[in-house]
Amino acid sequence: MIRNFDGNLTKGIVFGGERGSPVLAASAGEVIYAGSNLRGYGNMVVIKHNDTWSSVYANNEELFVTQGQRVSAGQKIANEGDSDASRTQLYFEIRQNSKPIDPMRVLPNRWFDGIVLSYDLMLRGVRAPRNVYFYQVLKR
Repeated sequence: MIRNFDGNLTKGIVFGGERGSPVLAASAGEVIYAGSNLRGYGNMVVIKHNDTWSSVYANNEELFVTQGQRVSAGQKIANEGDSDASRTQLYFEIRQNSKPIDPMRVLPNRWFDGIVLSYDLMLRGVRAPRNVYFYQVLKR
C-alpha cells in the first residue's frame, strides 16, 4: 500500500503494482461505470454491490467490463496500469451510500494481509501470484 485513506486528498487507498496485473472484483454486482471521463481516475470501473455498497477501481491500463454488465466476485475486470497517474498503481475505494469510507474499516484483515504479502514479495524480487488482489469481501 503506497497511500492510505485520509478522507480529504485520498478518499481510497492506493496500491503500487506491476503493469498488466489483474484487477478482480471485490464482490458480485453491476458495473455502473466503466470509462475514463473523470479526471485523475484514468480508466475506472465502479461496481454497485447492493443498495448500500459500491467499489471503485481506478488508474487501470485496460478495462474488461462495460456499464450495465453483471460481474461475479473475483472476476477479472481490468489490468493494472498508470492511466492518469504518475506510476503504475491501483486506486481503490469502498463507498457506503455513495460516500467514500476507509476500506480498512470494512474489509477483513486477511484481505490486506494478502495485498501486503504480495507487494512485499514483489519488492524483494519474488514473483508472487498477483491474483490475490481482490476476492469476495462485501457479503454483508
